[in-house]
Amino acid sequence: MADWYFAKNGQQQGPVNSAQLKQMASSGQIGPEDLVFKEGSAQWVAASTVAGLFPAGGVSTRPAPAPAPAPAPAPAPAPSRGGARRDDDAGELPTDDDAPRRRPASGGGIGDVLMFRSFITPWVIVAIFYLVVSVFLLLALIALVFAFVYGPIYNAIFVVIGVPFTLLFMRIWAELVILSFRIYDAMRDIHRELEKQRR
Repeated sequence: MADWYFAKNGQQQGPVNSAQLKQMASSGQIGPEDLVFKEGSAQWVAASTVAGLFPAGGVSTRPAPAPAPAPAPAPAPAPSRGGARRDDDAGELPTDDDAPRRRPASGGGIGDVLMFRSFITPWVIVAIFYLVVSVFLLLALIALVFAFVYGPIYNAIFVVIGVPFTLLFMRIWAELVILSFRIYDAMRDIHRELEKQRR
């Protein structure tokens, strides 16, 4: 769930999750005129402008006060795997339909590649795999034609049986090599998420 910050007596406090923020609003710890900040949004807003935070009829109509002196917390890094936060829900409490968009940030960029935090090896393995498969299938087709034309028929049977098993073996080998990189990516995402929660 999204992290929220709030300002009381000019002091920035938080983060709290959406449920805690709503509980604080219902208990009076946060008033409609207090300023709140949702991680990933651009600015502080009055709590009264957050949809669903206060019951209907209890929202103040007074304009929002000037921004609090406390600096806004740094927005979370933009996820690189399709988990970017949408701007249209910057002032709303997260709902269940937001869940598919919230994914751990995995970094990225040329800097990560140059510093070996991101790896190009998985892409190279995939490219080599499909290149080898293409060449292997071409050679298998040539061998099959020669077996039918010039050789005993059982040579063609060996080719037909051997091709699927060879392709399966090459696929398993490629997956096992790439698996270590996938584990590294997952551990890095978990580490970054834990660092984000500590902040």
